[in-house]
Amino acid sequence: MHSKKKEKRRKKKEEAEEEEEEEKEEEKKKKEKKKKKKKKKKKKRSGEK
Repeated sequence: MHSKKKEKRRKKKEEAEEEEEEEKEEEKKKKEKKKKKKKKKKKKRSGEK
């Protein structure tokens, strides 16, 4: 029973680490997209004014 709990915890830890990696990748992509979008928005705003 004790070893099963440890096994579960280890699996959860591994999954959490994998998820963190994926989240970091997604955040990088989002940040890159946001940067591009922000630049476009600024151009649009200056064009409208």
